[in-house]
Amino acid sequence: MLVLIGVASVFFAVSNLATKDDLRSFSASTSSQYSQVDSRLTTIDSRIANSAQTIQQIDFQLQQIQNSVSGIENKLSSTNATMNNILIYSIVLAAFFSLSFNLAWKLVEHKVQVNNNFGGVVFGIVSVLAILVVLIILGIVRVII
Repeated sequence: MLVLIGVASVFFAVSNLATKDDLRSFSASTSSQYSQVDSRLTTIDSRIANSAQTIQQIDFQLQQIQNSVSGIENKLSSTNATMNNILIYSIVLAAFFSLSFNLAWKLVEHKVQVNNNFGGVVFGIVSVLAILVVLIILGIVRVII
């Protein structure tokens, strides 16, 4: 019986050694896998950091583009207002010129009945005055714009 107990204890001790070796092997394998996973996680972390930096750069560039577009919109708005002013003043100038020319033409048509030369002189004077009025108004418009 003692021999049987001795054999059993030797067998148990040997099987215990095998189990400890198995555990050491499993531990080494797990440690290796943990190291690989840690390495992959570090790579992923660095990629995420690079992606975040790239996103910040893109965001900054988009903000610059938005600022440029806002500047262009402001310039277009200002240009549109200026063009509207020019159009209004051009219409007013055309009306003044037309009225002045009409007045000169009516004076020539109806001549003052003094003589033929007087009507031509009046037409010339009124035409010159109409052109001067238009030039003065153009100068005022240019100062305003």
